[in-house]
Amino acid sequence: MWSASARSRRQSDPAEPRRHRVNRPLIVFLTWQISAEKLVARRTAALLVVLGLLTGSCGFEPVYGEHRGAAVRAELDSVRIALIANHSGQLLRRYMLERIHSGDQEASARYELEIKLIETKQFYGVQIDQTATYSRLVLTGVYALRDIKTQQSVLSGTTSSISSYNIAADPFNSIVAENDARERAVHGLGDDLIARIALFLRKSTAPTAANTP
Repeated sequence: MWSASARSRRQSDPAEPRRHRVNRPLIVFLTWQISAEKLVARRTAALLVVLGLLTGSCGFEPVYGEHRGAAVRAELDSVRIALIANHSGQLLRRYMLERIHSGDQEASARYELEIKLIETKQFYGVQIDQTATYSRLVLTGVYALRDIKTQQSVLSGTTSSISSYNIAADPFNSIVAENDARERAVHGLGDDLIARIALFLRKSTAPTAANTP
């Protein structure tokens, strides 16, 4: 038989699992959230694969292959990115410029990319004191690629990137986590936009190139 002191030590043992504190709805939500973020990442990856397949057919080499790299960079260099409002917009524009431009290409630009960026945050795990423990940051980009000469839109659409982070008790740690999530979302959105534009440019030049022996 257990003595009263032994039972007391057993009940206060910090190593003893506390199964009754498991928040099953939160676990379900976190599982769904991870799946949503993976879906966005897979969508971008699939778009890149399609882009590679299109440029790999009819004698073309993959878009990011050794020989096609210079041609793709030259095509993307013809795209000028207009200023984007707010801090997230500045981060997105800077990231995309670093990815697609090898230098100052303003003089040779044929297209201008306009992006309206919308940032939203959704809070979950709200406690009794009305503070949240988890947040999802969503960046939605409404974009339009215009021909500079005609000012006509040649490509337009909407795409989103999702990133999540934990809200810590320490405000500083929460700010760091939010900034990291924003950077991940910016990179995901930027890569998706670059893939869409590169695909458009490849398709628009494919008929001419296809006639080449």
